[in-house]
Amino acid sequence: MLLGMADPFPPFPTAQELIRPDGRVAIDDLLDELRLSRAELALALGLPEDALCEPSRPDTQRRLWDLIEILAQVAPWAGSLHGAYAWASTQPLPSFGGRTAADLLREDRGGAVASYVSRVTQGGYA
Repeated sequence: MLLGMADPFPPFPTAQELIRPDGRVAIDDLLDELRLSRAELALALGLPEDALCEPSRPDTQRRLWDLIEILAQVAPWAGSLHGAYAWASTQPLPSFGGRTAADLLREDRGGAVASYVSRVTQGGYA
């Protein structure tokens, strides 16, 4: 940090910082970090918008957890959670026929994407 100046690249929140003590995803914090509306996040997850208004639904929480797990693994490469979301939304994944992570999240295949990203992170072939 330069003398008296704020860090121009503040650390991005970790996945744990987006999880409340009760284990639920802090949706408003996630929306702020990703710079998305509820409607945009719901669309990205393949959920109806009202599912994010009742975030305690098990299916909603599972999909949110899948998203956070993927973003947390990609953020170090992408520089931020927002950058990781941009990657997930645009980068075709060869192992999945060129579909993006976001496409697969909408199909409720977040676990498969998380496994793929984990293999790539560990230096394996995906």
